[in-house]
Amino acid sequence: MAQNSKSHGNPAPNKYRLTGFVLTIAALAGFLALVLFFFVGTSVEGEEFSPATFQLRKFSYRRIPGVRLRITKTVYDPAVSLVGTEVLKHLPGSIANPRWDVVTVNEGASSDERRASILVRSLKIDGPNRSSYWEEWSHYHPSIANVLWPIVQEAALQEKYSCIPELLQAASDASSAAQLSTTCKKIIEESLAVPSE
Repeated sequence: MAQNSKSHGNPAPNKYRLTGFVLTIAALAGFLALVLFFFVGTSVEGEEFSPATFQLRKFSYRRIPGVRLRITKTVYDPAVSLVGTEVLKHLPGSIANPRWDVVTVNEGASSDERRASILVRSLKIDGPNRSSYWEEWSHYHPSIANVLWPIVQEAALQEKYSCIPELLQAASDASSAAQLSTTCKKIIEESLAVPSE
C-alpha cells in the first residue's frame, strides 16, 4: 500500500512543470505578437512628391491603428530629384514654400496610391537606352519641352493630376511648340470644367 501512495504522488509535480512550460510558451508568443504588432501594425511609410521642384522624398512615422494616435514624429529622408536637367531647365524658377503631395502610403499590411502617383509613374518611364524617357525626349525636342513642362507643373500645382497623361500624350504627338500649346490649353480648360478631384 505504501508503494501505491508513492506512485500516485509523482505525477503532480510533472503536471505543474508542464503547465508552467505551456504558460511560458504562451507568454512568449504573446510578447512576440505584441512586438510584431508594434513594428508592422503601427508603421506608416510612403513617398511624397513636390510639384514645385519635381522631387521625391520618403517619410515614415508610427501611430496606433484605429484611434490613429501618433506615437512618433514624421521622419523624412532627403529629397531626390525625379528628373534630370533636361526636364528641370524648362521649369520656372523656385516657388516659395513648395507643397508636398502624398504619392503612396503603406500602413501596416495595406497600401494606397494617391493622385500624385500618376505623374510620378509617368516621369519614371524608361527610354530605349534605359535612361529616362522624358529626359531623352526633352533633349531631342527642346522647344516643345519648353512648352510642356511648365504646363505639367501648373497642372500638378493645381492638383489636376488626372489630365497629365493626356498632356504628355499630346506632347509626344506634337509637331511644334505652337501646336502643343493650343492642344494643352484645350486639355486644361476641359479639366477645369470637371469638379475638383
